Amino acid sequence: MKGLNDGVSPAELKKMEDEAEANMRTDLSAILNEEEMAIFDEYQATVDERMLGQGLDMQLGMFASGLTGENRALVRDVMVDEFLALDTGMRDGSVSFDAESGPMGIQQQALAKARERLAQELDEEQLAHVDRYIQQMQQMAEMAMQFMKPKDN
Repeated sequence: MKGLNDGVSPAELKKMEDEAEANMRTDLSAILNEEEMAIFDEYQATVDERMLGQGLDMQLGMFASGLTGENRALVRDVMVDEFLALDTGMRDGSVSFDAESGPMGIQQQALAKARERLAQELDEEQLAHVDRYIQQMQQMAEMAMQFMKPKDN
């Protein structure tokens, strides 16, 4: 499937996603009854948030293990909020990224906004763990960008 890195606009990507979802729903409706479809819809409504939260929880456990349990949950929740807000903005066209930084720039924006919010909530020691986590994520994003750059022949 084509994506933003392939020069597909956010509107085109949204259209492709909507078509894929409609096709999946058509296929599912052939095998699920109304009650089962309602359960599926309920699940789908929060799947992105839950998956993102689980991934962030795992990353925070590896790269910010010094966070208290309560603060780890706070950091995860704030980051989920910021990532989902930017994702929504990309889908509705209110947020865009430049060609240089690509989608990785959106990640950097989300991390910066989350850090700004967390600076108001965490003490210096706990915020230092967040800063190390963000630095690690930035380094990983930079490596990914280097890997994805077209090679000059």
